[in-house]
Amino acid sequence: MRRALLGLALVLFAQSAAADGVRVVERARVTLGDLLDGAPAALRTLDVGPAPPPGGTRQILRADVVRALEERGIAPSAVQVPASVRVKSAARRLTGEEFSAWVRPQVVAALPEGVTLEQLLPGRPLVISPRTEIVGVRMPKLPKREGTVKATVSVELLTEGAAAPMVVPVTGAFRIGPEAARFAVERGAELVAFVERGPARIGAVAVALDQADVGEVLSVQIVRTRKVVRARLESKSAARVIVE
Repeated sequence: MRRALLGLALVLFAQSAAADGVRVVERARVTLGDLLDGAPAALRTLDVGPAPPPGGTRQILRADVVRALEERGIAPSAVQVPASVRVKSAARRLTGEEFSAWVRPQVVAALPEGVTLEQLLPGRPLVISPRTEIVGVRMPKLPKREGTVKATVSVELLTEGAAAPMVVPVTGAFRIGPEAARFAVERGAELVAFVERGPARIGAVAVALDQADVGEVLSVQIVRTRKVVRARLESKSAARVIVE
């Protein structure tokens, strides 16, 4: 029934895109709605293929549209499409200074406790889509010593419709304070090692056999049994036992 309704909508709809015109797109994928004005609402988001890189152009062939329609079980003859349509991806151009200023708040938010950002160096000029957003910042492991160090941060950018983010490096100068220069747990520190069984959490007093920061795996020795197990540090006072 749904397929019949779609077919009826397409029969009533006869839209031809100008073959010599250029359609501007902003997402990572081209849809039928990008190619044809007034496309039926039910098919506006039909994926026709990848968009060109920001600022670039690409010819979308009738064969691309036909293939997309056939994959949905819709007769290609129901839609009037020219032999080809040229599409161009909208572009947002950032200088190195503009990119560094754009990502600075997210880099600051990702800093470990006790670390401050002194300077974010200008990155390389970048051309991105207007629909590109910052979706993540990955900090490298910083040295355990006080002072200023240079390190490269990985900034993850995702364009709407893209399958995976693009990773762009940016270098900064970071000030490591006294707290950040120390491990969250030192060797010999006492903590609680626990396992979770359903809703229950069972813990025991343990001693750290390694230095570690929160999120890292270390060896701990259960005080009562003297058994050594591996655990992931959840906080300065607790570690989750890794059950193998």
